[in-house]
Amino acid sequence: LQDVEQGRFRQDLYYRLNVIAIELPPLRERRQDLPLLVERACERIDRTPHAARVLPVLQARFAHYDWPGNVRELMNVASVLASMDDAGAETWDLLLPLEGLDGAPAPGAADGDDLGFAEAKRSFEHDYFKRLHTVTAGNISEIARRCGLARHQVRAHLRKLGLMTGRD
Repeated sequence: LQDVEQGRFRQDLYYRLNVIAIELPPLRERRQDLPLLVERACERIDRTPHAARVLPVLQARFAHYDWPGNVRELMNVASVLASMDDAGAETWDLLLPLEGLDGAPAPGAADGDDLGFAEAKRSFEHDYFKRLHTVTAGNISEIARRCGLARHQVRAHLRKLGLMTGRD
């Protein structure tokens, strides 16, 4: 309202958008919601049975994490972990932050032992999209729905990773 009064925000738009205000505490203040949110993340990518495996990892690994990205960040991390069938702690250490969770490096992270970020990211993207491509029989719309991207973004990822040719 202060921006409207100072002329930095249109008054008519403010009243169109300000229909109802919902106060929602940040995720760091409602850790009890973690099981439900992890289950929803797994459900969203059609991996509901994996929630029981993912939740303990998140609860242990992120015990002191503040979730600056709130629910969206949690959903992304849970989706990544659920999409990896045979991933062990070593693989998860590549995907999850190594510092900032409790101020110490992640267990198993040794100097010079880790992949570079770009290499780890590309490896993850390749495995993630390859799995989605296989599970959906290459259905771009279904891949887009499961990973929350637009179809053109999915096509770009598949082409970049060599999982789809320009003719597909």
